[in-house]
Amino acid sequence: MKKEIKDRLIKKYGNKCSGCGAEGVNLEVCHIVPQIHGGSDDEDNLTLLCSLCHYRFDSFRLTEVEFNNYLSLLLENSKEFKDVRQEERLARDKPFRADITAKSKDNKTWLIECKNTQSFTPERLRQAVFQIDNYRTVTRFDNYVLAFPGLLSKEQIDQL
Repeated sequence: MKKEIKDRLIKKYGNKCSGCGAEGVNLEVCHIVPQIHGGSDDEDNLTLLCSLCHYRFDSFRLTEVEFNNYLSLLLENSKEFKDVRQEERLARDKPFRADITAKSKDNKTWLIECKNTQSFTPERLRQAVFQIDNYRTVTRFDNYVLAFPGLLSKEQIDQL
């Protein structure tokens, strides 16, 4: 991998692991969408991970269903949430189903869209935002959340 690409990624991610946020550790360039699954060497498909996150990223990817189940269990076991549901149908006339819906103890409603990726390419982030925007057109939740097991760069947070 070219040094200038790694230098740009270090600047983009603030010299932090995009998985756990660790600083001051050796960072490795990692493909978000693996090349064996059609991913490219394009900078938008690359991220920086510490060696532990890189190992986990390559070895222990949760399926989206596993991640949804994990988050649902966390919410169900929390004193802050109640009425946690998975795959709730959102509209009769549209095929929208929320990954997770819940109510907080203050009775605010939450729609949580889950993705099992630690990092996003710009296009995948746009698709996730588009999906949440579609939910907003047919529902009236108090909070809409994108949940995933990783961190976003400042520029990705700004995009959201």
